[in-house]
Amino acid sequence: VLILSDCGDGLDVESADSRALATTLAIQDVRQQSMLRLAALGRPAELLPPVSEILDVRTAGQIRLINQGCHGYVMSNHLVASYLATVSEDRNMNRIFGELLSCRGAEIQVRRAADCLADAAA
Repeated sequence: VLILSDCGDGLDVESADSRALATTLAIQDVRQQSMLRLAALGRPAELLPPVSEILDVRTAGQIRLINQGCHGYVMSNHLVASYLATVSEDRNMNRIFGELLSCRGAEIQVRRAADCLADAAA
């Protein structure tokens, strides 16, 4: 799960980061509860942690200092830089990113290869 910051509602950067981090922590809690339920059923699973987009460098510094369970974050400028680097290397990627990031939305699932092979064999 990638949680993108929400500055579109007129929020300042600090408020957008706070909302993104609160969402990340809530999803991490749901993830932890799901893993416990699956383990109790004898089906232990390692669910991937959510990643949150952070806009302010100061927020990232505070996360590193506190580290209260919010492990997954990425700086917004790193996302943009990675996007631009990828598109500059292969212009066809712009079409793919356009589809993934369109207003229609998209769903991206990161799964281990072993899980995909198990699904295919079933």
